[in-house]
Amino acid sequence: MRKFRKSLAIFLATLIALSSMLIGTVSAAVRAPSISMELDKTTAEVGDVIKVSVKVNEIAAFATAYQLNLKYDPAVLQAVNYNTKAAFANNTRPLDGDIFLEPDVAAASNDIAKGILNFGKTFTSSRPAEPTGTLAIIGFKVLQKVSTNITFANTPTMPNGINGTLLFSQPGSPSITGYSVIQPPQINGSNISPSAKPTNTPTVKPTNTPSIKPTNTPSTKPTNTPSIKPTNTPSTKPTNTPSIKPTNTPTVDPSGSYITIELDKTTASVGQIITASVKVNNIAALASAYQLNIKYDPAVLQAVNPTTGAAYTNTTKPSNGTIFLDADVVTAANDISKGILNFGKS
Repeated sequence: MRKFRKSLAIFLATLIALSSMLIGTVSAAVRAPSISMELDKTTAEVGDVIKVSVKVNEIAAFATAYQLNLKYDPAVLQAVNYNTKAAFANNTRPLDGDIFLEPDVAAASNDIAKGILNFGKTFTSSRPAEPTGTLAIIGFKVLQKVSTNITFANTPTMPNGINGTLLFSQPGSPSITGYSVIQPPQINGSNISPSAKPTNTPTVKPTNTPSIKPTNTPSTKPTNTPSIKPTNTPSTKPTNTPSIKPTNTPTVDPSGSYITIELDKTTASVGQIITASVKVNNIAALASAYQLNIKYDPAVLQAVNPTTGAAYTNTTKPSNGTIFLDADVVTAANDISKGILNFGKS
């Protein structure tokens, strides 16, 4: 009996020690700095909407800015407003979470056709850290019941990102490192029969390939070739009139606060390059970030690097000016086919 009691005591002591070690391990995991996506379900039927909450956990210095890039299969899932179920557009921002509310800047530069959501928020002044909480809420409507994933993913517009994430402490500070990026589990991973898997390849590729290439090829070449020569004469005069007035207005009051585009010339022949300088004047509080959207007629003008003459792509960033140099984040999300340049620094 004494031997039994002694053995039982040793067993209980061992069990308590193991429990303490396990609790310590779990607690350390809970405290580990991380960013993750929490799904309200991983099994869903066609038409169901999955709620995705983007969360940060114990990132102590996280305070003033973030930018995230999410990737999904647009043939299988559709990004929607979780509350209204309205489909996302290229400039739709996710719903707010419970931290990073009322920022100075909130922006989105999505590519819905490719299944990319790119969004972020910025505060322009120092503020207390918000280390734990929900940053954003997104709905994903199921279009096909096949195995699929939503992931944090790298992008050329975020060259310093950590798996498609950029988190900042204070304005002007380097991006935060030392946290884990936790990818969410697979959706409908255990419900796909062998017969369903072969349909994955044909349904994704036929819908993606024709939607991009057929529309780009005819729209670029037919409109560029005929539209430049016939429209040269009338297009010169209409574009000159509006371009003179915006550049003249700021010069009337040089001490005022404004942002403007200054052109080095307003009359140019085919093949010549017009240098457009984006300038700010007397904007006292401009300090840590900006985002701009510029529109032009792509049948009349082509955006190029003024030094090399190289044509812009959808990710080309403008040349530096005299301020906002050595930024932590420099992004561009242009739409060259529509004549849109969208870029910024933070």
